[in-house]
Amino acid sequence: MLNYKLFVKNATSHYLYVDLIISDIKSEMLNLQLPAWRPGRYELGNFAKNIKKLEVFDLNNNPLSFKKTNKDCWQINTQGSKQIKVTYSYYASELNAGSTYVDEYQVYANPCNCLVYVSEMMQSEHTV
Repeated sequence: MLNYKLFVKNATSHYLYVDLIISDIKSEMLNLQLPAWRPGRYELGNFAKNIKKLEVFDLNNNPLSFKKTNKDCWQINTQGSKQIKVTYSYYASELNAGSTYVDEYQVYANPCNCLVYVSEMMQSEHTV
């Protein structure tokens, strides 16, 4: 199961914060993926450039190791944890019909470009 929590600390900074709890983990390695495109657009988007300060923790809040394997994929060593927490901030300053945008007046989040997913858990329940 993947449970996302989205929040804003300072709307004028244009950052959307994401806490992701991943439960029922059955492997030592997980791949976090961010799409490179969004539906309706026939162009690649480098959405991962907007992710800042990605961190991963076990249930006891101990940091877990991970590495970026390409421009929009991170491989996490779960170290046997059955549940982990991923946190990151997403710079959301482009306002258009398919982007993610945060300011003092609105929060517009498009999951296609701001929420990472676990490629091995696509059929699991996802909640926001």
